[in-house]
Amino acid sequence: MRLDTVTYPDPRVAQFVSDHFIPVRVNIREQPELGKTYHIHAAPTTVILDRESEYYRLSGFLPPQDFLAYLIIGRAVADCDRGKYAEAIDALNQLVSQGDGHPVDVLAEAWYWLGRARFKQSGDREAALPSWKVLVERYPQTSWAKRVAYLFE
Repeated sequence: MRLDTVTYPDPRVAQFVSDHFIPVRVNIREQPELGKTYHIHAAPTTVILDRESEYYRLSGFLPPQDFLAYLIIGRAVADCDRGKYAEAIDALNQLVSQGDGHPVDVLAEAWYWLGRARFKQSGDREAALPSWKVLVERYPQTSWAKRVAYLFE
């Protein structure tokens, strides 16, 4: 599997995983009940979860930089859902500030979740609007922008 040979060995990916997660590898052919429990229908699938909730998932191969960006988003989504808004905002701000090195879909999703984290932190939708405005202006054709574009009509 390419994730094993290309992505997981990347030092940035390995360090981020080590710092933020407890990785568990499951072979769904050998343990099909776990595949069913976690709704995994294809390999590879990465699921970010804890005992209570699933926060984020991605499927398929991604090169290291893209995989790492999605892990950062997934971690931020989990942090936000756990009430760790400042941590989520900091991580997403760092990701969007790197900008050009990431695909459009990564950046669009990061801007979306950044707005959501700001909204959740403040309880005021107005706090999300600057992030979502950037999202709609820079990435209007993405599904992430379409979710909030009505706010600017």
